[in-house]
Amino acid sequence: MLLRVALIVSVASLASCKSNTPVETQPAAGQAASSTLTLLAPESREWTKAEALAALSDVSLASSAAVRLVELSDYTPACIPAELSDDLIRKLRVLPIGTFGWLLGIGDEDDMRLVRAPALIDVTGGLGPFDGELDEELLAVRVSDDTDIYPHVVLLPDRVLLLEEVLVPALAMSNREHVRFAFRYRNGFPYVGLVLLSDANAEVALYRWDPYELMFLGPAADKLPEPPGGHFALDLETSTRLVPVGGQMPEPDPIQPPVDPNQVPDWTRPRGLELT
Repeated sequence: MLLRVALIVSVASLASCKSNTPVETQPAAGQAASSTLTLLAPESREWTKAEALAALSDVSLASSAAVRLVELSDYTPACIPAELSDDLIRKLRVLPIGTFGWLLGIGDEDDMRLVRAPALIDVTGGLGPFDGELDEELLAVRVSDDTDIYPHVVLLPDRVLLLEEVLVPALAMSNREHVRFAFRYRNGFPYVGLVLLSDANAEVALYRWDPYELMFLGPAADKLPEPPGGHFALDLETSTRLVPVGGQMPEPDPIQPPVDPNQVPDWTRPRGLELT
Protein backbone atom coordinates (compact mmCIF):
# COMPACT_ATOMS: atom_id res chain seq x y z
CA MET A 1 0.00 0.00 0.00
CA LEU A 2 2.77 2.44 0.92
CA LEU A 3 4.59 1.59 -2.30
CA ARG A 4 1.48 2.36 -4.34
CA VAL A 5 1.04 5.75 -2.64
CA ALA A 6 4.68 6.60 -3.20
CA LEU A 7 4.37 5.83 -6.90
CA ILE A 8 1.28 8.03 -7.22
CA VAL A 9 3.05 10.94 -5.51
CA SER A 10 6.14 10.55 -7.72
CA VAL A 11 4.09 10.57 -10.92
CA ALA A 12 2.14 13.64 -9.77
CA SER A 13 5.37 15.46 -8.93
CA LEU A 14 6.86 14.71 -12.35
CA ALA A 15 3.72 15.93 -14.10
CA SER A 16 3.80 19.15 -12.07
CA CYS A 17 7.45 19.81 -12.95
CA LYS A 18 6.82 19.16 -16.66
CA SER A 19 3.87 21.56 -16.82
CA ASN A 20 5.83 24.37 -15.11
CA THR A 21 8.95 24.06 -17.28
CA PRO A 22 8.98 26.49 -20.28
CA VAL A 23 9.33 24.80 -23.69
CA GLU A 24 12.29 26.59 -25.28
CA THR A 25 12.66 24.38 -28.34
CA GLN A 26 9.18 25.06 -29.77
CA PRO A 27 8.63 28.81 -30.03
CA ALA A 28 5.40 30.25 -31.36
CA ALA A 29 5.12 30.71 -35.11
CA GLY A 30 5.24 34.51 -34.83
CA GLN A 31 8.36 34.40 -32.70
CA ALA A 32 10.05 32.01 -35.12
CA ALA A 33 9.36 34.40 -38.00
CA SER A 34 10.66 37.44 -36.13
CA SER A 35 13.82 35.64 -35.01
CA THR A 36 14.83 35.25 -38.68
CA LEU A 37 14.62 39.04 -39.28
CA THR A 38 17.76 40.59 -37.82
CA LEU A 39 18.97 42.98 -40.52
CA LEU A 40 16.45 45.78 -39.92
CA ALA A 41 17.47 48.47 -37.45
CA PRO A 42 15.48 47.70 -34.25
CA GLU A 43 14.60 51.36 -33.73
CA SER A 44 13.14 51.64 -37.25
CA ARG A 45 9.81 50.12 -36.14
CA GLU A 46 9.13 53.30 -34.18
CA TRP A 47 10.31 55.83 -36.78
CA THR A 48 7.94 58.51 -37.97
CA LYS A 49 7.68 59.21 -41.69
CA ALA A 50 10.05 62.16 -41.33
CA GLU A 51 12.61 60.07 -39.43
CA ALA A 52 12.46 57.27 -42.00
CA LEU A 53 12.82 59.79 -44.82
CA ALA A 54 15.94 61.25 -43.20
CA ALA A 55 17.42 57.76 -42.74
CA LEU A 56 17.19 57.01 -46.49
CA SER A 57 20.40 58.97 -47.03
CA ASP A 58 22.33 56.63 -44.69
CA VAL A 59 23.44 53.58 -46.69
CA SER A 60 23.47 51.39 -43.57
CA LEU A 61 19.88 52.37 -42.71
CA ALA A 62 18.35 52.82 -46.17
CA SER A 63 16.66 49.40 -46.35
CA SER A 64 15.26 49.77 -42.82
CA ALA A 65 13.98 53.23 -43.70
CA ALA A 66 12.35 52.04 -46.93
CA VAL A 67 10.62 49.13 -45.19
CA ARG A 68 9.32 51.52 -42.53
CA LEU A 69 7.92 53.82 -45.24
CA VAL A 70 6.17 50.80 -46.77
CA GLU A 71 4.63 50.06 -43.35
CA LEU A 72 3.39 53.66 -43.13
CA SER A 73 2.00 53.63 -46.68
CA ASP A 74 -1.20 52.29 -48.18
CA TYR A 75 0.81 51.00 -51.15
CA THR A 76 2.62 47.65 -51.10
CA PRO A 77 5.26 47.37 -53.84
CA ALA A 78 5.88 44.16 -55.75
CA CYS A 79 9.38 43.90 -54.27
CA ILE A 80 8.05 43.63 -50.69
CA PRO A 81 6.27 40.32 -49.88
CA ALA A 82 3.84 39.86 -47.01
CA GLU A 83 6.48 38.10 -44.88
CA LEU A 84 9.92 39.69 -44.62
CA SER A 85 13.16 37.79 -44.06
CA ASP A 86 16.85 38.58 -43.81
CA ASP A 87 17.33 36.99 -47.22
CA LEU A 88 14.97 39.53 -48.76
CA ILE A 89 16.50 42.47 -46.85
CA ARG A 90 19.91 41.51 -48.28
CA LYS A 91 18.45 41.76 -51.80
CA LEU A 92 16.64 45.07 -51.31
CA ARG A 93 18.35 48.14 -52.72
CA VAL A 94 17.55 51.83 -52.39
CA LEU A 95 18.93 54.12 -55.10
CA PRO A 96 18.66 57.93 -55.14
CA ILE A 97 17.40 59.19 -58.47
CA GLY A 98 17.81 62.96 -58.44
CA THR A 99 14.76 65.15 -58.01
CA PHE A 100 12.45 62.14 -58.38
CA GLY A 101 13.45 60.74 -54.97
CA TRP A 102 14.55 57.12 -54.51
CA LEU A 103 13.91 53.76 -56.11
CA LEU A 104 13.23 50.75 -53.89
CA GLY A 105 13.63 47.39 -55.60
CA ILE A 106 15.42 44.07 -55.81
CA GLY A 107 19.08 44.74 -56.47
CA ASP A 108 20.95 43.07 -59.30
CA GLU A 109 23.83 40.85 -58.15
CA ASP A 110 26.29 42.17 -60.73
CA ASP A 111 25.23 45.79 -61.26
CA MET A 112 24.92 47.96 -58.17
CA ARG A 113 22.97 50.59 -60.13
CA LEU A 114 20.22 48.25 -61.32
CA VAL A 115 16.98 47.39 -59.50
CA ARG A 116 14.07 45.20 -60.54
CA ALA A 117 10.36 45.50 -59.67
CA PRO A 118 11.03 49.02 -58.34
CA ALA A 119 8.70 51.36 -56.48
CA LEU A 120 9.22 55.10 -56.21
CA ILE A 121 9.75 56.92 -52.93
CA ASP A 122 9.22 60.62 -53.59
CA VAL A 123 11.02 63.48 -51.86
CA THR A 124 8.25 63.74 -49.25
CA GLY A 125 8.50 60.07 -48.30
CA GLY A 126 5.39 59.09 -50.21
CA LEU A 127 5.45 55.62 -51.77
CA GLY A 128 3.87 54.58 -55.07
CA PRO A 129 4.43 52.73 -58.34
CA PHE A 130 7.30 53.81 -60.55
CA ASP A 131 4.75 54.29 -63.29
CA GLY A 132 1.16 53.12 -63.01
CA GLU A 133 0.98 52.15 -66.69
CA LEU A 134 4.02 49.84 -66.62
CA ASP A 135 4.06 46.26 -65.32
CA GLU A 136 6.02 46.67 -62.08
CA GLU A 137 6.99 43.00 -61.79
CA LEU A 138 8.61 43.00 -65.25
CA LEU A 139 10.26 46.39 -64.84
CA ALA A 140 14.00 46.98 -64.46
CA VAL A 141 15.63 50.39 -64.02
CA ARG A 142 19.29 51.26 -64.25
CA VAL A 143 20.13 54.52 -62.48
CA SER A 144 23.02 56.33 -64.14
CA ASP A 145 25.80 57.87 -62.08
CA ASP A 146 26.47 60.36 -64.92
CA THR A 147 23.63 61.12 -67.32
CA ASP A 148 26.00 63.04 -69.61
CA ILE A 149 27.56 59.67 -70.48
CA TYR A 150 24.66 57.24 -70.08
CA PRO A 151 20.99 57.96 -69.29
CA HIS A 152 18.64 56.51 -66.71
CA VAL A 153 17.29 53.49 -68.62
CA VAL A 154 13.93 51.84 -67.96
CA LEU A 155 13.58 48.38 -69.47
CA LEU A 156 10.68 46.03 -70.15
CA PRO A 157 10.83 42.86 -72.27
CA ASP A 158 9.31 44.64 -75.28
CA ARG A 159 10.49 48.24 -74.90
CA VAL A 160 13.11 50.60 -73.55
CA LEU A 161 12.40 54.06 -72.13
CA LEU A 162 14.59 56.88 -70.89
CA LEU A 163 13.90 58.70 -67.64
CA GLU A 164 14.50 62.37 -68.35
CA GLU A 165 12.08 65.02 -67.07
CA VAL A 166 9.44 62.49 -68.12
CA LEU A 167 9.55 58.94 -69.50
CA VAL A 168 10.62 59.01 -73.14
CA PRO A 169 10.04 55.97 -75.42
CA ALA A 170 13.38 54.98 -76.92
CA LEU A 171 13.12 51.47 -78.42
CA ALA A 172 10.02 49.35 -79.01
CA MET A 173 9.49 45.96 -80.61
CA SER A 174 6.93 45.36 -83.33
CA ASN A 175 7.76 41.65 -83.60
CA ARG A 176 9.10 40.01 -80.44
CA GLU A 177 7.87 36.46 -80.69
CA HIS A 178 11.26 34.97 -79.78
CA VAL A 179 13.24 37.86 -78.24
CA ARG A 180 13.31 40.37 -75.40
CA PHE A 181 15.38 43.39 -74.37
CA ALA A 182 17.98 42.93 -71.63
CA PHE A 183 20.70 44.92 -69.88
CA ARG A 184 24.12 43.77 -71.07
CA TYR A 185 27.73 44.79 -70.40
CA ARG A 186 30.95 44.91 -72.37
CA ASN A 187 34.27 45.93 -70.82
CA GLY A 188 32.35 47.28 -67.84
CA PHE A 189 30.09 49.54 -69.94
CA PRO A 190 26.32 48.99 -70.11
CA TYR A 191 24.29 48.65 -73.27
CA VAL A 192 20.90 47.27 -74.26
CA GLY A 193 20.88 43.88 -75.94
CA LEU A 194 18.24 41.81 -77.65
CA VAL A 195 18.39 38.18 -76.48
CA LEU A 196 16.47 35.01 -77.23
CA LEU A 197 13.68 34.07 -74.85
CA SER A 198 14.97 30.50 -74.91
CA ASP A 199 18.58 31.47 -74.08
CA ALA A 200 19.42 34.70 -72.25
CA ASN A 201 23.07 34.34 -73.29
CA ALA A 202 22.21 34.28 -76.99
CA GLU A 203 22.44 37.93 -78.02
CA VAL A 204 21.01 38.69 -81.46
CA ALA A 205 21.32 42.50 -81.50
CA LEU A 206 23.19 45.26 -79.66
CA TYR A 207 22.04 48.84 -79.05
CA ARG A 208 24.87 51.17 -78.05
CA TRP A 209 24.17 54.59 -76.55
CA ASP A 210 25.80 57.54 -78.30
CA PRO A 211 26.20 60.37 -75.75
CA TYR A 212 26.74 62.93 -78.50
CA GLU A 213 23.71 62.05 -80.62
CA LEU A 214 21.66 61.06 -77.53
CA MET A 215 20.46 58.04 -79.49
CA PHE A 216 20.79 54.25 -79.50
CA LEU A 217 22.66 52.81 -82.48
CA GLY A 218 21.61 49.34 -83.62
CA PRO A 219 19.58 47.31 -86.10
CA ALA A 220 15.95 48.06 -86.81
CA ALA A 221 15.35 44.52 -88.06
CA ASP A 222 17.27 41.34 -88.76
CA LYS A 223 17.04 37.59 -89.13
CA LEU A 224 17.10 35.31 -86.09
CA PRO A 225 19.38 32.26 -85.88
CA GLU A 226 18.05 28.74 -86.35
CA PRO A 227 16.37 27.75 -84.15
CA PRO A 228 13.97 29.51 -83.70
CA GLY A 229 14.36 31.22 -87.07
CA GLY A 230 12.22 34.04 -88.34
CA HIS A 231 13.14 37.65 -87.72
CA PHE A 232 12.72 40.54 -85.31
CA ALA A 233 11.75 44.12 -86.05
CA LEU A 234 11.51 47.36 -84.11
CA ASP A 235 8.63 49.77 -84.46
CA LEU A 236 10.27 52.80 -86.04
CA GLU A 237 7.44 55.16 -85.16
CA THR A 238 7.73 54.53 -81.42
CA SER A 239 11.49 53.89 -81.38
CA THR A 240 12.18 57.61 -81.15
CA ARG A 241 15.79 57.25 -79.98
CA LEU A 242 16.98 54.74 -82.58
CA VAL A 243 19.48 55.35 -85.36
CA PRO A 244 19.29 52.18 -87.51
CA VAL A 245 22.76 50.68 -87.92
CA GLY A 246 23.43 47.23 -89.38
CA GLY A 247 20.96 44.42 -89.77
CA GLN A 248 18.23 44.60 -92.37
CA MET A 249 16.75 47.95 -93.19
CA PRO A 250 12.95 47.98 -93.09
CA GLU A 251 11.10 47.97 -96.39
CA PRO A 252 10.48 51.54 -97.59
CA ASP A 253 6.94 52.77 -98.15
CA PRO A 254 5.77 52.11 -101.71
CA ILE A 255 6.37 55.02 -104.08
CA GLN A 256 3.13 56.65 -105.16
CA PRO A 257 2.81 57.51 -108.87
CA PRO A 258 2.78 61.23 -109.68
CA VAL A 259 -0.61 62.87 -109.94
CA ASP A 260 -1.68 63.99 -113.40
CA PRO A 261 -2.65 67.66 -112.97
CA ASN A 262 -5.45 67.19 -115.51
CA GLN A 263 -6.96 64.57 -113.20
CA VAL A 264 -7.22 66.97 -110.28
CA PRO A 265 -10.88 67.30 -109.21
CA ASP A 266 -12.67 70.37 -110.53
CA TRP A 267 -13.06 71.87 -107.06
CA THR A 268 -9.28 72.50 -106.89
CA ARG A 269 -9.23 74.95 -109.80
CA PRO A 270 -11.62 77.43 -111.46
CA ARG A 271 -14.24 75.91 -113.72
CA GLY A 272 -13.45 75.92 -117.41
CA LEU A 273 -9.67 76.22 -116.87
CA GLU A 274 -7.86 73.40 -118.66
CA LEU A 275 -4.19 72.74 -118.00
CA THR A 276 -1.93 71.94 -120.93
